[in-house]
Amino acid sequence: MKQTQRWIITGEIGAGKTLFCMEIVELARQAGLSLGGLISPGVFEDGRKVGINVVDLKGQQTCRLANPRKEGVSGPSTKGWSFVEGSVAWGNRVLAQAVPCDILIIDELGPLEFERGEGWVKGLTILDEGDFEVGLVVIRPHLLDQALERWPDAQTIEISPASDIPHLVKEVLHRFGVED
Repeated sequence: MKQTQRWIITGEIGAGKTLFCMEIVELARQAGLSLGGLISPGVFEDGRKVGINVVDLKGQQTCRLANPRKEGVSGPSTKGWSFVEGSVAWGNRVLAQAVPCDILIIDELGPLEFERGEGWVKGLTILDEGDFEVGLVVIRPHLLDQALERWPDAQTIEISPASDIPHLVKEVLHRFGVED
């Protein structure tokens, strides 16, 4: 049986967690590794975050995941964001088909999944099952203890605005056996 590695990528809002994941994707593709999962880059206009997209790493399709929260909007939401219900369901379907793969990335699992049982709940399941070699999951610091309780074997990388993201990416890929 293969040895599955789980990595929790954590850091505050704007620290560079998604950038870290995007750089992993780029180098993993160059190395010919199979990828599965979702990345959620912010959408910016005039330096202001106006939305969140979601990208399927296998099919490379993109759709809008969330918009700034407005009062009276139904469906899944957090303090700052209202999630597009069809996109959440689409993300769960993508995650169901993401494995097996060499590298699984889920950017991110948060309060919807851990506290409410909503959102990308399929992400929790596929991380539990381990049908990948390396699983990277983005988790906010306030949910880190819950994530480590669920995946006690996970290694943690904390990203901060001062992090040397290219160095961290190389470190993770080196442990996976990918060299420059």
